[in-house]
Amino acid sequence: KVTTLKELQAKEDDPNQDIGRFVDFSFIKAIPEKKVHTINDYESFEIEIDFNDPEKSLKKLEEITLNVEKECPVAKDFGVSGTGEGVVWIHRNEDGKELRFKVKGDEHTKGGSKKERKKREIVTIAPEVVKNIQEFIEITVTNGRLEQGIKEVFPNNESLNRKKLGQFIKWVQSDIQKEETDVLIANNLEIKQVLGEISSKTRDFFFECEKTF
Repeated sequence: KVTTLKELQAKEDDPNQDIGRFVDFSFIKAIPEKKVHTINDYESFEIEIDFNDPEKSLKKLEEITLNVEKECPVAKDFGVSGTGEGVVWIHRNEDGKELRFKVKGDEHTKGGSKKERKKREIVTIAPEVVKNIQEFIEITVTNGRLEQGIKEVFPNNESLNRKKLGQFIKWVQSDIQKEETDVLIANNLEIKQVLGEISSKTRDFFFECEKTF
């Protein structure tokens, strides 16, 4: 179930509801010899965004994102040069409430061919508005996302196995729920309304991959 902003606010106003609170862990230090690391030990970025006019910040957001995509700063610290996925931005107000959003580079934008992805801006302000559930499926259950799911569920060129088909479908459903919640809310959709269609398209993709894998 997708929790709407209205439902979340109701929970915050109810003292009997425990919705969790942010805990500052900036004091925690890495223990390299134990292979324990914290994201606070790596390069981070700061930006001031006027949410009354966020377009002014888009160029800087894209610049930072493309630099991270060119070379992941975390991997670099381990002596590895490779592509970074993007940047997670976090803002916390004095009450500890948190705003998060993620900006990905072209290589990790899920949807369409490379040529089609380049036509789109890396940073957009509003979630997409779709006409119906089928259109939602078309823009979210893309080959890019499905291919990423195959790599996650069958790593290191592992052979496809129908015993893990359910795990593959669940990965795609979970990824869409995590990454596309804003699109669902903007279109008055709930995740349960689209799970069946996601499952169907994901299953068809898996069977097609079996023929060529």
